[in-house]
Amino acid sequence: MKPEFLRVPDGRASLSPGRWTVRSESDPLTDVLVCAPAHLAPVPCCSATRESLSCGFATDTALALAQHRRLRAVLAEQGVRCHRLDPVAGLPDLCFTRDCAVVTPWGPVLLNPAMPHRRREVRQVERSEEHTSELQSH
Repeated sequence: MKPEFLRVPDGRASLSPGRWTVRSESDPLTDVLVCAPAHLAPVPCCSATRESLSCGFATDTALALAQHRRLRAVLAEQGVRCHRLDPVAGLPDLCFTRDCAVVTPWGPVLLNPAMPHRRREVRQVERSEEHTSELQSH
């Protein structure tokens, strides 16, 4: 694979290779980026969510936070390091960090979510203080 694979279409920085890499799907999980669902709320951006909302669906932030704490505890019990991304008001889906970047054998690549309300989340991953030193401009 060519290094150009790490380029982001709009020219923004991508996370640099280094410790944020993966060798295969079957290697032990060592690090994850997590964000507590402190601002979790349904966003009526698709027909499935709109239909769920019309049927009375609502999120339970307290339950989501408890589940998140348990997830972090289970990961820690397995030796996985959880790197925390701070929740941000106005970004209810930021807790779904898997949607903002993908890790490849050549390092992480920031993604470009299709839903407009998700695009600011990528900037939060990019700006994460813990990862600032790992950013590389292309």
